[in-house]
This record gives sequence, structure tokens and C-alpha cells, in this order.
Amino acid sequence: MESADTDGASEASYESVASEGGYEPASERGRDPLPRIVSASHCVQVFQRLSYAADGVFCVHDSPEDERQGRGKEKGLSSRHNPLEGLPPRIMRFEGAMEAWLEEMPLARVLTHVPRQYTSLNDAVSRKPQTALGRESDLSILRLGNRHATLWYFTLEFLQQLWPCFITPDMSGVQIWQRALLERGCNIQSTHVEVGQVHFPASKGKARMEWLKALFAAMQASKWTPEGEARSFLAKRRLSHASMSIGDAVQIGGELFVADVNGFVAVKQGELLLPPGFIPLEDGGEEDLDEEDDEEESAPPSDVGGKKKRQRKKKGGGGSGIDASGDNSAAGKGSKGEGKGKGKGKADGKGGGKNGKNSDGARRPGEPGPGGDRADRRKLRAQLMAERDRVQGSN
Repeated sequence: MESADTDGASEASYESVASEGGYEPASERGRDPLPRIVSASHCVQVFQRLSYAADGVFCVHDSPEDERQGRGKEKGLSSRHNPLEGLPPRIMRFEGAMEAWLEEMPLARVLTHVPRQYTSLNDAVSRKPQTALGRESDLSILRLGNRHATLWYFTLEFLQQLWPCFITPDMSGVQIWQRALLERGCNIQSTHVEVGQVHFPASKGKARMEWLKALFAAMQASKWTPEGEARSFLAKRRLSHASMSIGDAVQIGGELFVADVNGFVAVKQGELLLPPGFIPLEDGGEEDLDEEDDEEESAPPSDVGGKKKRQRKKKGGGGSGIDASGDNSAAGKGSKGEGKGKGKGKADGKGGGKNGKNSDGARRPGEPGPGGDRADRRKLRAQLMAERDRVQGSN
């Protein structure tokens, strides 16, 4: 028996209409609108037809596949689609992208053995993984050093939406990614995650590109984490892959380099994509960032003014020969010019000595040592000026 307040339609047969906001096209019902990489995607087909080059950086076209394609063209037969068509003969490795797509991290060769896990990227320096020829692989390129280079790995969202654009014949992936970030006012942190910082030797041009290639080769999972030592480290940072791949980036000071099909590409106006607070790298600077601080700390306290005050001392000071720090070292030969004009400079320089000492090298009683504070330096300055007036008055 139907209820009196119904119009003959049961609750089970009720369908929402567009006026109530319930209309949805059939093509979108229950589907995720975001693009996905599948086994039939172009980038996956390209990966299946590549072989590793000996340099550990690039891949090359599979020779048997190319030979079959060539024989088919000679016989006039219609060959199947070749996904490598239009791509350069050497392509940078991108198994890191395949690791992210398959959601698989490198495992230990012996599953019952749990290796000591990395706490940072630089821990890999102490490991000496064996190469295919049984020799130890050098990972010193991953040492912390001056921290001038920062490594960035792309996220899963970048992989699904932007990364396939990097494996195209027109090689426009970098421009598409850069434009997408700038239009939205975002920086690299929206699409990439920082892996760590490493030492960067001062180099430019070809030498810099060679260093980037060496870094790329060292960051393959088979080298820096062959036993799965980085699994915990990668998981804590929410990194999707272990091997450096096309689409990953290296920041050197205020410059940004992205791994593309042909190699690393310097991003034009890359500083606009960097997070706020980055420090531009000065030309020719291989030294550690803390070198200036170490120099200042090793200087005596009387040299608080740094380079500018040292320059003033070299010039000789003039006037009374005493600078603002209370150092009387300028009252010797440096004030000789004033002594010639007034007949007082030489006497003052010889009488005052250096650093507030008497002619025999002993410090006057009651005067603070080099470690005195600002008030002690003012007091010392007043005493030195009184001594100068006394000497001048006696003359």
C-alpha cells in the first residue's frame, strides 16, 4: 500500500534531476578526472625499448628492435608503431619515474638481511657498493661539503600530470612545467621534494655539466642504495623514487638545472621557481659557507671592525692615530705625516708604543686586555688621549 503523501513513485525509483544539482554526465560517473600513466602510455612503451649505456647516465635504442623496423621498411611492409621515433638516439635514464609509477622501492638482495638505514643522503658516502665488475663505486660526490647543491625529486602528482610531457619529440616538458608554476604563482616545492644537499666544486660551462652527469649516475638506486639502505629515509621525506630520473632537478645557488631527454637543462629565470631564502652562489666560490665566520672568529677582539678597519690601519689613520676600537697601532709610523707638520706625531708614536703598551713591551696597570668589552675600550681610549695630552703639554 502506497503512502498518501507520495505521487506514485517509490523511494527506490527516485532519480535526481539537474535542477537539484544531482545531474552528472555518464562519462564522469565514478571516474577520477586526473590523468593516469598506464602500461599502454607512450612513456612506458619508450622505456621498454631502451637499453642502458655504459656511462650510467643515458639509455640507447634497442638495436634488435631498430633492425626489425629497418628490414620491414626495406621490404615495403607496414611496421608497427615505433614509440622511439623522433626521439634522440641517447636518452637520459628514467627508471626512477618507473619506480614511482609502479610504487616500488629498491629491496635488499638478501631479504633476510636488514641493512643499516640512512638518516640523510650524505650517509651514502661511507658505503662502498660493488659495481657490476666487482669494483667499489665512489660516492664521494654525495658528501655534504659546502652544501651549495640541492637535489629535488618530483612528486607523484608531477609524475601523473606533467612528467609524460618530458618524453616527447618536441622536448617541451621543461617549458610546460615552468609555465604551469609561474601562472599559479608557485615554486618548485609544489611539484618537487628536497632530497638533500651536497658539495659543489667551483666549475662552469662544460665542467659543470660533467659534474651534473656524475651526480646523476651516482644517484641511481643500484649505486647509492643497492641494498635498500634508503627506504626509511625516502619514506620519511615522502619521496616516490630512489633513482634520479628525467624530471628531477638540481639547484646550484640561485640556478636551477632540470634533467631532460638530452641531459641537464638550465632553466631560464630559474630563480623565480626557487623557494624564498635561497643564497645565490658567488663566482668562483668553492669554499665552505662558514669560512668568513671562521675568519672573523679567529681574529683578535680588537679587530672587531673587520676588513674596513684593517684598511684604515694600513692607510695610517691621521689625526691622533687612534681608531674607534682603541687600538693605538696607528700612532707610530702611520701618523708620521702629522708629526712633520706639527712636530708632535713622531713623539706621540714613539711614546705611545703599540696596542697600549710601554716602550719595554709591558702593559700599563689597570688597562683591560684584548678581550675587554665596549666600556673597557672607551675607558682605554680616554686614558690614551689623556696620556697624549700630557706628553704634548710637557713638550
